[in-house]
Amino acid sequence: MSANLDRSNWFGSIIRRTSLHLNSLVNQKMSACDISSSNYWILKLLWENDALTQTQLVEALGVTPASLTGMIDSMVKKGWLIRKSSPQDGRVKRIYLTEVGKELELFAHDLIVECEETICNGMTDEEIHNFRILLKKVQRNLEKVQSSKQFTS
Repeated sequence: MSANLDRSNWFGSIIRRTSLHLNSLVNQKMSACDISSSNYWILKLLWENDALTQTQLVEALGVTPASLTGMIDSMVKKGWLIRKSSPQDGRVKRIYLTEVGKELELFAHDLIVECEETICNGMTDEEIHNFRILLKKVQRNLEKVQSSKQFTS
């Protein structure tokens, strides 16, 4: 790979801009029910596995504990989530969906399907399949480096 590539064509630049556009699209779609893209990812994890701890959410989302606390506080105020002490260890707080939080899933699912359709617009089924494989390879490469602490300063 040539090091002389135009920086706007570097994979990191393209992925970052794509991520920003995706977050903007999700925010736009979800604004009807006051869900931000950050809220959506927390809700998605809880729809898949309710009663996660804040530590589990921090690890899954790749955010700081302070950031997550603020997001959860906001979602508790909206009536979507509640915090409860873990039955196994009272010091551990688990995050649970309320009925309102659970009901948001159907609405949000339809909007995310629309986002997925936008992402894949103009691609063939084969291109979508190959694109998914390549993105997962990139993700695994980055996860491997991160988990082995090979980051250099």
